[in-house]
Amino acid sequence: MREEKICIYCNSTFWGEENEEFCADRCLESIKRENDHIAVGHLLDYLNDRLQLSSAFNVTIGPMLKARTLLQKERIVEVDQLAETAFWVEKGYGRYFIKVKDREGLPMEVTIDFCKPKRILVISECFFNGQLCTYYVEMAKGSVIVPFSRSHFDVVKWTAPEAEALAVKILALEKLESLEKMEMLKMKPRDRYQEFLRIFGVGVEQFVAIKDIASYLGMVPTYLSRLRGEVNGGMERKVSVVLFFVFRCWLGLI
Repeated sequence: MREEKICIYCNSTFWGEENEEFCADRCLESIKRENDHIAVGHLLDYLNDRLQLSSAFNVTIGPMLKARTLLQKERIVEVDQLAETAFWVEKGYGRYFIKVKDREGLPMEVTIDFCKPKRILVISECFFNGQLCTYYVEMAKGSVIVPFSRSHFDVVKWTAPEAEALAVKILALEKLESLEKMEMLKMKPRDRYQEFLRIFGVGVEQFVAIKDIASYLGMVPTYLSRLRGEVNGGMERKVSVVLFFVFRCWLGLI
C-alpha cells in the first residue's frame, strides 16, 4: 500500500516517492524564481536610487543578474585571489577576516569588517584595479546574494557609460560607512556594541557567531556575551515599563 506524502515546501498531499520528488523540485524552482525577482528588483531599485540611469543600463544589466541562496557558509574571496566579482547582499552578512597566529602559535581568525544586507560587497582594489586580495571574505549560511562580474560591468559600461559614475557613487558611500565604523570602534565597550547593532542591525547576531563579532569589536567572547545580556535585559525592562504605563492609561488609572 502506497504511503500518503506531504510536500515540506507547500504542504500538498500526494502518493508515492516520485510525486514527492517532483513536487519538491517544482517548489524549489518556484522559490528560486521568487528570490531572483525580489533580490534583483531590490538591487535595481538601489542602483537607480543612487543615480538616474538610462533604460539601456537597466535592459542590459537585468539578464545578467541571478540570485543565489547559500545553504551553508561559503567563502567567496581568498587571499592572493583576484576578486573580480561583486555581490549584492539581499539577505545575510558577509564577514571579512585575516588569519594570524595567537601567542601560542596557534592559528586564529581576526574579523576586520562585515557587509550588511542591502549593500554591494565589492573588493574595489581587486574589482577595479586588478590587485590581489589581502584578506578573506565569507558569506553566512542562509544568505541570498546576486553576483555581478567585472566582465559584466565592462559590457554594461560600454552600453551605458553612466555605469562608471554609478560605481564612483557606490564607492563614496562605502567610504562614508567605513568612517562611521572607525568612529564606532573608538567608543567605550557598551556604546561600541550598541552602535554596532545600530549600524549592522540586530539581525547580524542571527547570522554571525558571537566570537566573530567579539573579534571585530576587540572584545573577548565571554565579555561580549555578558554585555549582550546586560543590554538586552535593560531593553526588556524598558519595554515592560512602557507597556505597564500604556496599560494603566488604557484603564484610566493615570
